[in-house]
Amino acid sequence: MSANHAIVLCDDLIFASKITTTARALGLSVAVAKTPETLLRQAAERSPSCVLLDLQNPGLDLLALLPHLRAYGSRVIGYGSHVDVETLKAARLAGCDRVLPRSQFVKELESKLAEWLAPMDINAIIRPAKLTDADALVHYNMAIALETEHIVLDKPTVTAGVAAVLADPSKGLYTVAEIAGEMVGQLMVTFEYSDWRNGYFWWVQSVYVRPDARRRGLFRALFNHVRDAAIVNPEVIGLRLYVERENGRAQQTYASLGMTEEPYNLYGIYPLPGRATTLRSNTG
Repeated sequence: MSANHAIVLCDDLIFASKITTTARALGLSVAVAKTPETLLRQAAERSPSCVLLDLQNPGLDLLALLPHLRAYGSRVIGYGSHVDVETLKAARLAGCDRVLPRSQFVKELESKLAEWLAPMDINAIIRPAKLTDADALVHYNMAIALETEHIVLDKPTVTAGVAAVLADPSKGLYTVAEIAGEMVGQLMVTFEYSDWRNGYFWWVQSVYVRPDARRRGLFRALFNHVRDAAIVNPEVIGLRLYVERENGRAQQTYASLGMTEEPYNLYGIYPLPGRATTLRSNTG
């Protein structure tokens, strides 16, 4: 793989020039391909660390193209018109690492291009969870609770909860990371409607990356996938999450993703009066 080298599929010469000029100013290399056929030929000659795709390029067949790019270990960033929501959604489902409206792509180009062109440590697929992921989701949810809160969850309860989410997307959405056919990370989104803002907050929770796959950018990839989906959904107004006060490392990670601390404390009643908890402490 050629580190710090990318290919952009773009038949708009003015826009392509903007990308290559930005790259040169950063000391990076970006070649231009006007057609998917040219892109594949250039990729075969010099395996790029990243491919930038204009999703409106004539003749682009993502499902046919992506396996070839994955074989070269390339990160794939797609961009397109913000009004073409279906194309952006299809690109995300097809397996692009990031999918951005063109305006967001331009906004991030200078600050993110070097990150996009850095070689990928892993060839991970970020995708929506499937029913066949249920056992892994249960296992990872129990691992999260034990690792972060020293709590042992009731497995039948978690199993029923995971099954309920997979069966009913209105309850939540799981996004998972897969390497070589094996699920190694997860993230769930739940929904909070704000009447003040007339839109939905997506709450990020149930985040887990298997220990042997950590420190390799998987959580960032999962988060970016969800953030990109939120950006192109006009009903979503923001992302939120909660984190334990003592978990300084996680707080630093979230800040590095552009999240800021909000002026709220979290209060709750659990379990409700007359009901038993399914949680038990593992602190001794």
